[in-house]
Amino acid sequence: MASITRRGDAWVITIELEKGSDGKRRRMTRTIRGAKRQAEEEMHRLVAQLSAEPSR
Repeated sequence: MASITRRGDAWVITIELEKGSDGKRRRMTRTIRGAKRQAEEEMHRLVAQLSAEPSR
């Protein structure tokens, strides 16, 4: 699951990953400066990239 949040003049993309070996939740975050549309495009690109990679 992924989400976009406004943080000041930037957008923060948060993507939930698989749980770690210690059972804790893992997240990937990226900060995008610019329009929300740019953040949405980057979020879709990251999700597609992660779904294409094999699980460890």
